Amino acid sequence: MPDGWEAKLVMVDDRSPCDIYKAGDANIMQWFEKAYSEAGAIKFCQRIIHEGYVLPILTSIALAVLAEMYTTTSGAQSKQRRVRLKYRSSPIADFGIAKGSAVVTGEDKLAYYRMSDGSITHGQDPDDHYWLYFTTIRGEDLILDLSMFTFNMCSMVHLKGYVDIPEIQHIIAVVPAYFQERVVRINTPPLHKERMRISVLRNNALHDAIVHTHHRTIYPEDEAPIISFMEKLAGRKVTAAEKKLAFALTADHCEALGETLKERRWTKYPAAPLLAIDSDPGEMDPEAIARFNMKEPKVKKKKSKTNTVSV
Repeated sequence: MPDGWEAKLVMVDDRSPCDIYKAGDANIMQWFEKAYSEAGAIKFCQRIIHEGYVLPILTSIALAVLAEMYTTTSGAQSKQRRVRLKYRSSPIADFGIAKGSAVVTGEDKLAYYRMSDGSITHGQDPDDHYWLYFTTIRGEDLILDLSMFTFNMCSMVHLKGYVDIPEIQHIIAVVPAYFQERVVRINTPPLHKERMRISVLRNNALHDAIVHTHHRTIYPEDEAPIISFMEKLAGRKVTAAEKKLAFALTADHCEALGETLKERRWTKYPAAPLLAIDSDPGEMDPEAIARFNMKEPKVKKKKSKTNTVSV
């Protein structure tokens, strides 16, 4: 790019509208005529769709978890034991959002050239990247990154077993998610370089801000702490669109998570998520597949001089 931005340039012919739907079915090849295949066109379209608004999306998810699982009023009307997050046998002691950079090559970044006026717009910036972090009571850090798909890091999770809505499963079978837990951390090179993190669980202002989310809304008087949280992470003023999206999605996620906990749907989830890689043709050759064949690390147990009791 003229400004030094290294990325794959996407030529966008916005001089006339393009209807990608024909007879009720998506005619993706009309939208991307030079695609090597329909599957390739669909994947590229999804990479573009998943770009942007990472911070408000993650903020809304974290706030929903805080509101529905960790406030003094969450599950107050239920006689069932409160549900909390854990990793393996370790309870989660903290969670929040981290900011830093993701390891991404120039060819996996996108930039857009508008043919109507010749302007160029940068795509998502891997040096301004955000992800959810979770810390166990033992001090082990876990990463859940939901925004690497646009950078062609296409780690996916199948929805089957989690979303019991046939209409949604028919349209969306897998969703992007990269979970760096113990096995992945030991067997793969790091993808993230963290510069800062802010806790959501230990943020008293956010606890106060989501006190009314059982009404499935964010009231104007509760908006300031959420905006302050996002702006501290971003290092800038957040836009009106980011604010609106964060508030709306928080209400939606609270409702979805609240119903999941109330109906104990999580007890029927698969023991382990079914993972997938949305690869390009020829990308996952036998050698590449072997590299994804990660093994559970062996942990050396230290002999204890005292008796232990499981609690």
